Amino acid sequence: MCKLFDPRESKHIEKCRALGEEASIEPLFDRCSYCGFIVEVHAFLFEELCKSPRARQAFILAVDRRIREQDFSDIFIDPASSELDPDLGPRVVFDSRGRVLMSWNT
Repeated sequence: MCKLFDPRESKHIEKCRALGEEASIEPLFDRCSYCGFIVEVHAFLFEELCKSPRARQAFILAVDRRIREQDFSDIFIDPASSELDPDLGPRVVFDSRGRVLMSWNT
């Protein structure tokens, strides 16, 4: 019998979405343009939660939305930066120990 709905995957999707909402995001600049984004998560089981492609996508969508909205961590962004294109530059996810967990380009 084919399993259409896995309640564990649904929980992983919600947890990954929440992790994306809570992650620390810092933009990197090069000559007044975004050249990338550092995303730091503080979750012990991040890799396990993001094994599901749908859960990983929920995390990515949450982070990309926050980047578009300039929801960055403790950094002043000049209002003129709203003209910068946040779709440029890779997103790299680190854990609190500095280990790269995943990355993507938009």
